[in-house]
Amino acid sequence: MRHKIILSLITIVFASIIAHGQTKNDTLVFGLKNAKIYKESVFSDFSHIEYYTPKQIKAKLKPTFMIRFESQVGISIRPTVVGLNSYASRFVTQLNINDTFGKNLLQIGEYDFDKDGISELVISFGVRGSGLLCFIYKYHEPANATDATRDANWEQIGKFEYGYHDPKYVSVVTSNKIYFPFGSQGASEGFVFVDNKFVKIQ
Repeated sequence: MRHKIILSLITIVFASIIAHGQTKNDTLVFGLKNAKIYKESVFSDFSHIEYYTPKQIKAKLKPTFMIRFESQVGISIRPTVVGLNSYASRFVTQLNINDTFGKNLLQIGEYDFDKDGISELVISFGVRGSGLLCFIYKYHEPANATDATRDANWEQIGKFEYGYHDPKYVSVVTSNKIYFPFGSQGASEGFVFVDNKFVKIQ
């Protein structure tokens, strides 16, 4: 019974999104704040750099990110804090899906899963309907700017990977949950964030 209720809720959410025309082809995860989308193709020039600065993370040392393509890595995202020119060397998200190389999209956005007033960072990469990589990070503000590039500042609290799914459905964040579509029948899989980790909804 509980499983049917959850499926019904997901169907309603997806239907509502579609009804309001909010499933643009470049949206990978719906419901994020300050979401930015980048085409993988713009990074084919190794000198091309983009920057992303969260707006929902409340901290004295505001994080910001440099995004670029790196050889043998794919698109990398390196953090620092606003006003500092040095970037972390090990915060590299290996975003590379060979089957859809050149067509992938990168979406970065914020969402407060644990409702503590400090948003988590949601990084998604892929092509709607073909495949999706999704990483979720929590920010631990350093004591001072000297520690701004420590690996410990960013904790990976979620990593998800999905293959083919019906392209008219998108992943959705709501409350303290995230849902991912999979398969050709509009099915989805949900996870709830409790005790600093994502647990699959049964």
